[in-house]
Amino acid sequence: MRTVGLLSLAAATSVGPIQKVLTLLNDLKSKVNAEGEVEADQFAKYAKWCETDSTERRHSIETGTNKVADLNASIEELTAEIGSLSSEIDQLNSALTQNEGDLKKATEIRDAEHAEFKQADKDLVDTVDTLVRASSILRRGSSSQLQTALSQVAVTLSAVMDAAVVSTHDRRRLAALLEASSEDGPSGAPTAAAYESHSNGIIDLLAELKVKAEQELSDLRKDEMERKHNFEMLAQSLTDQINTQARDQKNAVSSKTNKEEALGVAQGDLAGTNKNLASDKKYVGELNQVCSTRPEVCRMRPPSGCTIGAQAAYWAS
Repeated sequence: MRTVGLLSLAAATSVGPIQKVLTLLNDLKSKVNAEGEVEADQFAKYAKWCETDSTERRHSIETGTNKVADLNASIEELTAEIGSLSSEIDQLNSALTQNEGDLKKATEIRDAEHAEFKQADKDLVDTVDTLVRASSILRRGSSSQLQTALSQVAVTLSAVMDAAVVSTHDRRRLAALLEASSEDGPSGAPTAAAYESHSNGIIDLLAELKVKAEQELSDLRKDEMERKHNFEMLAQSLTDQINTQARDQKNAVSSKTNKEEALGVAQGDLAGTNKNLASDKKYVGELNQVCSTRPEVCRMRPPSGCTIGAQAAYWAS
């Protein structure tokens, strides 16, 4: 009995420490497994984050790449349009300068023509009036008044003799009649027949000259009206062109300014987009490197070199 009791006590004594170690190992294993599950869950979340963040950044890169292409296309289009508008503005400026110069020159020519017309019109009106007065003097006179009448007519016609309407031939005829009419008859005074003959000849010539002067005056005024009409048509046409070109120039300058502003905005957006795109590409490269290398760390190291969670992941693999 004593022997059996001692053996039982020895068995109980020898089993106790082993069982304790086994219990501790089991507890450790349970703890390791529990912590491994937590770490595995954390790693799964980390892996999910890597995938999600990488997807979002790649989408951002794709969007940025498309935006860069669109901005480059817009910049190219705006640059071409600005160049076209610059050429259009230069052409409009040249056309405006030409038309304004033409209008100014035409106005100067017209002013000079009108001044010449006014002088010629006045001269012809004066010539007609002079011829009428001269004829009236001769018709009112008598043979005894011939010398006086001729003297008055000679003074009155002095301007007519130099008038452009009177040709050289007519001047000679008028001078000859005046000279012949001034000669005295046998008694020293002109006879009635001589007075009538000479005065009628002069009156007929004066009437002829009056008709010529009136016709020239009519032609002059008609020509003036035509010149005035032609100038007004030309001036209206040039003015319309100038107004249209000035309006087009203003619109082209405004459009060019707007497109230059849009170009500046597009170039700023392009610079910012390229900067963000470069940053996203760098970030994705670093993210891929980190996310692809971290899971291998614990696979390449012994369990003692990793955390408890990493060990669990290692042993699970």
